[in-house]
Amino acid sequence: MSGLLFNTMYWWLSDFGQSYVRPLVWLGVSFLTFAAACPYLIRSALTLTDRLWFAADFSFRNMLPLFGSLFRFAPAPKDHLSWYQKTYDRIGDAGVDIDRLISLGIVQNLIGVLLFLFLLALRNKFRLK
Repeated sequence: MSGLLFNTMYWWLSDFGQSYVRPLVWLGVSFLTFAAACPYLIRSALTLTDRLWFAADFSFRNMLPLFGSLFRFAPAPKDHLSWYQKTYDRIGDAGVDIDRLISLGIVQNLIGVLLFLFLLALRNKFRLK
């Protein structure tokens, strides 16, 4: 039964690795959905503009886990805090439930598997026969 469920999901999300448009659309939907949910969770901590920028940045970093890791482990000057980190600290200091924000990011990271399906579709499309 679970094999049929995963097979159906694989077909629905990527046309069995043959479509590169479907995973891209789903990645876009994921980005927009999580970017819209984030400002709701941090509504009391920042101005509207800062919330929207932070939500877009947060969603992008979680949608493509590779980029989140690159930002986290890139070299930076000693004692340098990025805009993202300063904003994240302000959100925590404002009493926002950071665990909910982290949970949102974890779910979006799991959905980031769509990137793999997109790359698989590109491989299938341009594979030499």
